[in-house]
Amino acid sequence: MGRGAGKVRGFSGKVLKKTKQTFDIGDYNLYNNKVIFERKPKRVPSMIEKIKKFIGEVIEQVKKVTWPNRQEVVGSTTIVIAFILIIAVFTGIIDFLLSIVLTRLIQ
Repeated sequence: MGRGAGKVRGFSGKVLKKTKQTFDIGDYNLYNNKVIFERKPKRVPSMIEKIKKFIGEVIEQVKKVTWPNRQEVVGSTTIVIAFILIIAVFTGIIDFLLSIVLTRLIQ
């Protein structure tokens, strides 16, 4: 027998023995010293299984989140409120000035 006799190289590159076995690529049968690969149809996951998988992955990612402490939340909220007030005052001033200019142009 030559090199590798009694073995067949499968699709995945793994060396498979010549016996009936089940692989992820299908059934491996020996018939008249020929190897026959029959592809098994892939099972399509149901919508419920997809949703369960998605929720599981979401929970896994939420556990990895570094949540801010109370001091960081208060500091960020203060900055946002101050910025909103500054923009509101700026917009009010621009509106007031434009209304004066347009009133004079119309008269």
